[in-house]
Amino acid sequence: MAGNVQSKSFSRGKSSSLKGFLDKLLQRKNSADVPSPGPSTTTDNGMTDAVSMTSRVPHTLCRTTKRRLIDTIKPPNCHFQIANVLDGLPFPDNTFDYVNQRMLTFAIKENEWPSLITEILRVTKPNGWVEFLEFDLQSYNRGPLNTEGLKPTFYAFKSRGINPYIARKLDRFLVKAGVVNVAKDWVSIPLNWGGRLGQLFYDDVREVLISFRPYLTKVTGLSNEEYDAKIKASLEECKEYKTYNNFYAAWGQAPDESAEKV
Repeated sequence: MAGNVQSKSFSRGKSSSLKGFLDKLLQRKNSADVPSPGPSTTTDNGMTDAVSMTSRVPHTLCRTTKRRLIDTIKPPNCHFQIANVLDGLPFPDNTFDYVNQRMLTFAIKENEWPSLITEILRVTKPNGWVEFLEFDLQSYNRGPLNTEGLKPTFYAFKSRGINPYIARKLDRFLVKAGVVNVAKDWVSIPLNWGGRLGQLFYDDVREVLISFRPYLTKVTGLSNEEYDAKIKASLEECKEYKTYNNFYAAWGQAPDESAEKV
């Protein structure tokens, strides 16, 4: 996947089953002729897309486990709740029709992923959908500053038991957990070039790198000022080299054990 930015679309690549499920949610919102069997329930774990989901699908009740947005801008059918999925989600079994998790790559240790997925499946209804979207640390079309800076970051994660390339394995984790109809896709995002998307990605990466400052300055021996200067130079270099990273998505359905016993 090195070379030019790879152009793919998650929505185009999604299996017809999941895309059909999400389309039906939107269709029920947009057409008064479509009967509604009752409210759907969704949850968003980690960096949330809950506000977008509930704005487009008003009959959907969404609970998100990370309170990143203030209450005054959320739709009335969206509820924020602080929780740690590794300690267990505060919801009964078989609660949600659709569970989405994103951007927890750098927060979850590699050996914690199986139990995390098991917990997410616990709160998902049989035949409900789970979806994961995660960032891969590997950058392509790197310049020399970016290449140099990636090494201590990689070892910092590895020393904490975090696999910064775990996004590539999401589909295999789902299959091993018993999820059915598993599919995956990926998309490349430009870093600090390519318009609005590249700028937004730059903002995110910069904030992440700043949050690593206390640890990485100890590892590298750099002062805070030297570290910040290296971050700035490395990210500016991305414009020249057209650097990009890949985001991976994997999704599937929670198994219906009752149907398997028939």
